[in-house]
Amino acid sequence: KTNGSFDETTALDPVEGFLQRLPLKFHTADLYALSSEGHYLRVYTDKGSPLILMRISDAVKELAQTDGLQVHRSWWVSRSSVVETRRKNGQRFLLLKDGTTAPVSRSFLPSLKSAGLDR
Repeated sequence: KTNGSFDETTALDPVEGFLQRLPLKFHTADLYALSSEGHYLRVYTDKGSPLILMRISDAVKELAQTDGLQVHRSWWVSRSSVVETRRKNGQRFLLLKDGTTAPVSRSFLPSLKSAGLDR
């Protein structure tokens, strides 16, 4: 800090700001996805998957200006983390870089298609 009134969080992009909620080792992680687990949020990164106390709806609002999208009522994914789209018994799933499989609900299928992820 060069100026005592400078707030470091104003210089962060939304993903960097979100990662500040996690333990220090995750502050520079690549964010892959979020999933709701009761009152908690599982945060999938390239450095592990910690749990934080936060609602998925609040996280989705905070990450609205990022290159990610909500694909299920309990899942948000970063577009860059998607390796492929899979179909099984009429259900779609996204395979992520870390091997995680995120479900896609029918109601979020249009946003998946508009993001170019329904291959």
